[in-house]
Amino acid sequence: EKLSYRDMLTGLYNRNRYIERLEAYKQVQDQQIGAIYIDLNGLKKVNDEQGHRAGDELIVRAAGTIAGIFAEDAYRVGGDEFVVILLDVSREEFARKTEQLRRQMQENSVDASIGGVWQASTENLEDLLRRADENMYREKKRYYSQADAARKADRTARTKEREIRQRCSISLTLCYSRVNDFHLN
Repeated sequence: EKLSYRDMLTGLYNRNRYIERLEAYKQVQDQQIGAIYIDLNGLKKVNDEQGHRAGDELIVRAAGTIAGIFAEDAYRVGGDEFVVILLDVSREEFARKTEQLRRQMQENSVDASIGGVWQASTENLEDLLRRADENMYREKKRYYSQADAARKADRTARTKEREIRQRCSISLTLCYSRVNDFHLN
């Protein structure tokens, strides 16, 4: 069972267990339910710049944070994608745990896009999961647009710095030239 339902890297439940649980949850009636989609930001950059071992360490750190809050309700469903499904959870408890996840991910230096949705019933479970996924992707889009804006600002600052250095170099060259002209006359 451990091999077929547990992710080897993180110890969380895997996609097989996630699919099985979804089928079981579809049979449950009149239960409050919440779903959270989590996707790590910047994993490719970590892998490219620091190596895949560092990327795996980031995934394990994220999984540990998720498991510390959600224990047996968390699944690793892709490389850097996780899902949490909480059955029989109040709206307040769901919101509190989602905020706790955000805070602890930040404290553990894990940058992730997190999208959660709560509803009063297990009806339309697919719709609940779709909305949670959409919320996560909206957050991811915001993250990358902010990162792009920061990169553009950094590029602009570096360009201005180069221009200033070039102007200073030209000014110094002119100044030395005039000093040399003065000494020669």
